[in-house]
Amino acid sequence: MNLGVSAQNTPKFVLPELVTDPVIIQFQDEIIKTDSQNLKHRLQVFVETQNQVYQEQFAIQGLYKTANNRIIFTPYFPFMEGQKYLVRAINSIKNPKNNNYTNASFFIPKNNKIPPASVVKIYPDSRFLPENTLRFYIYFSTPMKKEVALQHIHLRDENGKEDKHAFMKFKRELWSPDGKRLTLLFDPGRIKRGVSTNVEKGAALSSNKSYELVISKTWKDVYNQPLSETFTKSIAVSRGYRTPIETRDWSISSPKTTSKENLIIEFDRIFDYALLQNMIVVKDENNEVINGEITIAKNEKKWSFTPESVWENHIIFIWINPRLEDAAGNNFQDLLDHTVKQGSKDIAMVKNPIVLTSATCSERKNENK
Repeated sequence: MNLGVSAQNTPKFVLPELVTDPVIIQFQDEIIKTDSQNLKHRLQVFVETQNQVYQEQFAIQGLYKTANNRIIFTPYFPFMEGQKYLVRAINSIKNPKNNNYTNASFFIPKNNKIPPASVVKIYPDSRFLPENTLRFYIYFSTPMKKEVALQHIHLRDENGKEDKHAFMKFKRELWSPDGKRLTLLFDPGRIKRGVSTNVEKGAALSSNKSYELVISKTWKDVYNQPLSETFTKSIAVSRGYRTPIETRDWSISSPKTTSKENLIIEFDRIFDYALLQNMIVVKDENNEVINGEITIAKNEKKWSFTPESVWENHIIFIWINPRLEDAAGNNFQDLLDHTVKQGSKDIAMVKNPIVLTSATCSERKNENK
């Protein structure tokens, strides 16, 4: 990617070289809050033509993200080779109403090399999964062809027998806007004990058995490239998660004030990778969101938060959305996999955020001694 040159007090442009690259705008000495709204008012990308009117309603549609002092834009459909584009970014996010814009252009030459198609990652990351695992997230290097996933994805047991009814079949598959992440769900009827599908066909995954999730290299991306190789994830199955989530079973660190030490939560079970990205929020004593970067580790059993600035408050409030799920689809409101006798109505319903105040910043003492 090319790093655009900008004058002082104007944003820096990181412009695409490949059709799959994003547009990145970096502001100087300005922090963008992670909950910023209407990012499209700060950054727009247009197809550049001689008679184009560069107004917001004509901008290319796509996905916006923030990271520190950057706005990252990825179009819903990849940029085109041989096409010239114009990027318009506001000069400052502090005073957006009385502000000028800076423009930059980029051009992607024809015959530009497209990255090979491959499976980048599958979550849950662990080889050891509960027998009532609900979903997989499959990440690809390039946008894939849609509505053909189950033709190329296979679940096989330790004897090599394929289960052709393990996964849910949707009219429209569950893809991220950029076409690089597929959400693959097991059929809940195979998970929930006592329902007809489970009784007739059994569980898709059984405790103490081994399986392989196979993604065939016959699958092609939107550029008609087949996957570079067949991808296989080995699975060893353990007991299912059938008890409610309890925060008292978590371990929470206490970072020191005037430091940028990580705030760390270690879980008692595997949690949903995608939901961990946005369903835990850190706030200060004034109920203001503390900005920072989230890292997920230890097979989705460790959540780590690095603040953008040093910790200033002695008490940190951790807000948890009650819809946060573990790997089996259980959340703070209900268990997905419960016995028929138990029933979901017997489980306490939680509607408001769970707020933990047990993360208390400890003061640094005698640092220079």
